[in-house]
Amino acid sequence: MNDNRKTKEQLIQELEDLRRRIAELDKSETERKRVEEVLRESEQRLNNILHGSPTPAFVINKDHQVMYWNKALEEMSGIKTEEVVGTNQHWKAFYSEKRPCMADLLVDGEFDVIPQWYEGKYTKSELVEGAYEATDFLPELGEGGKWLRLTAAIINSSKGDLIGVLETLEDITERKQVESKLMESEERYRTAIEHSNDGVALVRGGRHIYVNQKFLETFAMTQWKRL
Repeated sequence: MNDNRKTKEQLIQELEDLRRRIAELDKSETERKRVEEVLRESEQRLNNILHGSPTPAFVINKDHQVMYWNKALEEMSGIKTEEVVGTNQHWKAFYSEKRPCMADLLVDGEFDVIPQWYEGKYTKSELVEGAYEATDFLPELGEGGKWLRLTAAIINSSKGDLIGVLETLEDITERKQVESKLMESEERYRTAIEHSNDGVALVRGGRHIYVNQKFLETFAMTQWKRL
């Protein structure tokens, strides 16, 4: 009898343990579904933000696969989202031959390699921690090439684990063209003054900031300094 009673008690305990484990599994499953739903909502918000942004942008994961490719970048590159998401072919939007983008270098933590690809063209961002900025001319982009100002920033999880890198691109071609024309105009102006038959001196705030050769000859000067 005792053995039977013990067996029954054991069965009851086993059933209770089983019910508890089922309850825990149900709770775990519910939590998993909740986390998945939150994750889906977060991804959807990010997707909406990126696709609604007028700034071309893409995100790659730690395996260099494209996670997001927004509408603005579709228009700039001519490459559709469905053609590139899930691949590592994002470089084709910018270069004729395979090479790393700034995002690729940050994903791999190869900060010391950045100068190899962006020598004299990059700086570490003062606004975003762990982000880098660069200005580069891409001859393969658009008709006649484009000047781009790019910013690449690391995306970490709440635990600090690397998820991927977001890279945004700003078309500054028009600004660069204006700057180039301004420099050309200044150079022509300087050349005209330098070869003028009249002595010319530019004064700012009561100080000479520039004098041409004729000015030096007129006043029997062999050299000048700002006064």
